[in-house]
Amino acid sequence: MNTKPSHVLYCAVVIATLGCYVCEHASPANASCPKLNSGTCVTGYGYELDYNGCKTCICKSAPAEWGVLHPSLKPLEWILGKWKCISGLATFPTMTDSIYAEELEFYHLGQSNIEFTFSAYHPDTLEPMHRETGFIRVQSNTTKVAFMSAHNRAFIEIEEGNVDGHVVTLESVQVHSISFVTPPSVVQVKRRYALVGDILQKHVSMGTQKTHIQGHLVGRFVRDD
Repeated sequence: MNTKPSHVLYCAVVIATLGCYVCEHASPANASCPKLNSGTCVTGYGYELDYNGCKTCICKSAPAEWGVLHPSLKPLEWILGKWKCISGLATFPTMTDSIYAEELEFYHLGQSNIEFTFSAYHPDTLEPMHRETGFIRVQSNTTKVAFMSAHNRAFIEIEEGNVDGHVVTLESVQVHSISFVTPPSVVQVKRRYALVGDILQKHVSMGTQKTHIQGHLVGRFVRDD
């Protein structure tokens, strides 16, 4: 019968300036450390734990390229980082106009895509609202951009468009909802991001099975790095 260990061995991974990892462990060797049935070594993100004896916490340097932006993504370098909403308004014929807050994060791991997470919430109650996560790619040596996105509103989509300076415009080319989504389903999405001075502006239009495409979200963001 397996029992939970009385003490958990922590390996905290901290990204240093040059992208190397620093590893710390809060427990002496073999001090009530957790075991795996296989007794194998667990690895990941710059550290290595020997669960067979819990004697090692071996730091490894991350490859230098992890911290280098892939050349194809240079046209979108300006959007990287965390952004905090300073004003947000949601409108649509089937809903009451409402204000919202949102946090955006765009980041990369040196691969040929930008990862993103969008988290909207009620500005007063902090109740979670819309959430979205996915990847952005730029066709090499062009300004063609693609968003691949999954929404907590039970649909996924691919959008394609272009980046022109500090402006990205996109339109959905595929939208798919789960079979038991509450109708009407989303069938079309357009979006535009524009960096004007220090303000990131976001405009999203949406169309459903019952409503033609029209403005839905308008947000303004400042950096929150």
